Amino acid sequence: MSLVTLGSRVRSIIAGSRTREEVIKKEIENYLKWAEFDGGYQHKDYIPIVAIVASSPGQDIDSISKAMTESLESLAAEHREDLLVEGSDGGAPGGAPTLYTRIPPLLYGIVIAGAKVVFVTFDSSKEDYKPRTIAHFDFDQDSMDVWNGFAVAILVISVRNYMMTIREHFDDIDTQMSDPDA
Repeated sequence: MSLVTLGSRVRSIIAGSRTREEVIKKEIENYLKWAEFDGGYQHKDYIPIVAIVASSPGQDIDSISKAMTESLESLAAEHREDLLVEGSDGGAPGGAPTLYTRIPPLLYGIVIAGAKVVFVTFDSSKEDYKPRTIAHFDFDQDSMDVWNGFAVAILVISVRNYMMTIREHFDDIDTQMSDPDA
């Protein structure tokens, strides 16, 4: 329900303590946390497959795009390194091909600028890949509140479903508190 009402909350923000971008980002992050819980991987150590970049006041589109590309490239490199089969040389010329324990995942980027949200994808299995825009949404359009909420939910649920298929590969996070005096 909070995703469906997000548009009206974003439109009602007037010079408050939080920007529109912060409100949208926080709501998406909350939904991602719920998806972790629902998918049973909230206490697992894993590399995320979603990057969120929210613009700052006055930030131009080129710097926002650059920040998203850098975030996705960094995540992709982490996934490739984590999944690289030991002894695989990373595809050096004349060497053996790069081998992974499983195919590095499709990554998702969420760009937030004002009341606009853009979804991009990034194929982490390819080192020279560029982000691809898949959809954009305007939370200023009151007639689209339900559809915009559904769009965010669908993306997050897709991420959750993928993560559930690979969660057995994640290590448990040590949730026990250690005694510093021991």
